[in-house]
Amino acid sequence: MSGQEISDAELYPLLFNAALAGEKGCGGLLSYGYYSGESITGLTEGRPILVRTPESRFTVPNLMRSHILSAFTTLAIGIEILVDKEAVGIDKLLGHGGIFNVVHGSDSRDSAKREISLWFGKSESVSTVVLSDDNR
Repeated sequence: MSGQEISDAELYPLLFNAALAGEKGCGGLLSYGYYSGESITGLTEGRPILVRTPESRFTVPNLMRSHILSAFTTLAIGIEILVDKEAVGIDKLLGHGGIFNVVHGSDSRDSAKREISLWFGKSESVSTVVLSDDNR
């Protein structure tokens, strides 16, 4: 953003962590990030847009928070359907693509360390985000 060279491995954690500083309401920004159709929400094709008002606070943290929340909203809707309407139990989530090269949920920190060592070499960049400290 400042004209400096930066690798994806450095950039994505910076942007993801910037979202943590974004306002709860994303400063009035709305990211409608459908790049393709989505049957769960009834869209037949993609329409990625960013909506804001003159009063919106257009900052990098608010923009990134808006994008991340938009990306995970469809996942949350799908999980709600599976758990609440279909009574499916979910122990782990594993996804490939999208925001991250690999997204994976583990049941504990020890499991996460073991699983990361199975799939990634010591020289590969691995970013982790802890969503719950319940498994310490």
